[in-house]
Amino acid sequence: MGPPISSYAVMHTTTKKEKLQPSTGYLSSSRIPSSIITDPTSHRKLLVLDLNGTLIHRPKLRPGQKHSTANLRPAHPRPYMPSLCRYIDHPKTKSWLDVMVWSSAQPHSVEDTVKKAFSGLSEERFLAVWARDTFGLTPEKYRRSHSLASLVLTFDLPFAEQKVLTIKDLNTIWKAFPQHSSSSTVLLDDSPRKAQLQPWNHIVLQEYVTKMRSNDLAVWERLRVVVPGKKHKKKEAKRLAKEEAAGMPPGTVPSSLKDRLVETISVIGSPDTSARPTEIVASDTDDPLTTVLVYDETLLAIIGILEALKTQTNVSYWLREGGLGLASPEYPAETVAGSDPVFWFHDADVVQGWVDRGRQTLEELDIELEPGISG
Repeated sequence: MGPPISSYAVMHTTTKKEKLQPSTGYLSSSRIPSSIITDPTSHRKLLVLDLNGTLIHRPKLRPGQKHSTANLRPAHPRPYMPSLCRYIDHPKTKSWLDVMVWSSAQPHSVEDTVKKAFSGLSEERFLAVWARDTFGLTPEKYRRSHSLASLVLTFDLPFAEQKVLTIKDLNTIWKAFPQHSSSSTVLLDDSPRKAQLQPWNHIVLQEYVTKMRSNDLAVWERLRVVVPGKKHKKKEAKRLAKEEAAGMPPGTVPSSLKDRLVETISVIGSPDTSARPTEIVASDTDDPLTTVLVYDETLLAIIGILEALKTQTNVSYWLREGGLGLASPEYPAETVAGSDPVFWFHDADVVQGWVDRGRQTLEELDIELEPGISG
């Protein structure tokens, strides 16, 4: 699970309106130009993975439920998690990439999630797996907040109701693992404000929420109709017979499924895509609108991005200078008053470019394109 790091942890407590600033040293290091290397093994990278909202979706606890080892919530993986795991565990990837987990969840929850989300990966593959207990929080803050190394209090609420904003100070990692630094580290996290102290080592992912999970389940259900597996053939035959008896053309979208679809099934991908193994077109004879159903492809894009980063000598410079395909703001976590920040996943062309590179990488490594979604 990684070494004890209480001596490395730094507790940052500030008000909600205040913003933590990168250090002068970090700003200087992020301005050192990155070069392209031909041998990625000469400059190993470190991939730091968040869990909930980034790689998996955990439904909220029902009213009255409490976090406990006997009350673990389901962990629903983001599409293509199996492919990402095989990519991480591939010998060629191992030669240049270290991997660790950094989550604000409690240890029992992190342990359960890692086992479920990274099925097939041995514990030895992780440089460390860090949970809330590794940061020396006071018992009150440990219970009251989803906190890690750094805390931001919201003083506009009564003290007992205050929550904290998690700040992941990557210096904590670099002190524990001095072989890594801002030149080699990339954090994947769905919260834009998590890496305020090292903003150009952070790739923000669109949070994997209930609506996106429902979209992916809808795609999975329709794909079972088009290419049913052995388990589902009898069930699907009965369902199709039922539809036919009811006068519904086989293969159309039943109203029960329609209710589960949202405006855009491909949440961060372009709906105008070429044919994919995980793509189908669902049309209803009563409704001329045709909808392209495609799994969320975020993790395929991440594989493509990692392939680009592996030959760079300075991750922070590459991200700061717009390596993802969009111009990088001076402080990525900062928003303009009255507007939402714009991230790489808001540009369908940028996303599709990284998805295509991710697909190509998996093909070159002979890794199966596996969504890993099931009901």
